[in-house]
Amino acid sequence: MSPSSPPEAAIPRIDFVTCTRDELIESYTSLYSSVEKLGELLRQSTQASHKLSVALYSQREEMLEIREWLARQTWRDTTVIRRQADQSEEQAAQATRFQLAMDASVNLVHRLDDNIAYFVKGRDKAEKKLSELRAQLEERDEEIRLLQEKLAGS
Repeated sequence: MSPSSPPEAAIPRIDFVTCTRDELIESYTSLYSSVEKLGELLRQSTQASHKLSVALYSQREEMLEIREWLARQTWRDTTVIRRQADQSEEQAAQATRFQLAMDASVNLVHRLDDNIAYFVKGRDKAEKKLSELRAQLEERDEEIRLLQEKLAGS
């Protein structure tokens, strides 16, 4: 018997030599009552244990569902993070390509400006040369007219 047991649970010692029949019946009745109480306590304890076991199993199932949900969520989050990282890398690559395209277009604009300036310079020279040739042509036309007048006057 443990020291923490209640005094009612103590089993009385029966002295069969000095006990009367009534005392034996009373002891038997008391012991039987104690056994019934212990049986009831055991039944209640078993029921409580079963309820606790069912509750724990239910919680275990819920925890497994939560764990699965968390695993799925973690996988989704990881996938989203990877996609965002890939998109960031792609955006950085696009920005680099855009910068290269901008640099190339600036270079093309400079080359176009140089070509236009060269063309304008060539056009101005050609116009100057054309003006000189027209002036020479006018002089020759004037000489031809004068010569034709001399011929007509002679």
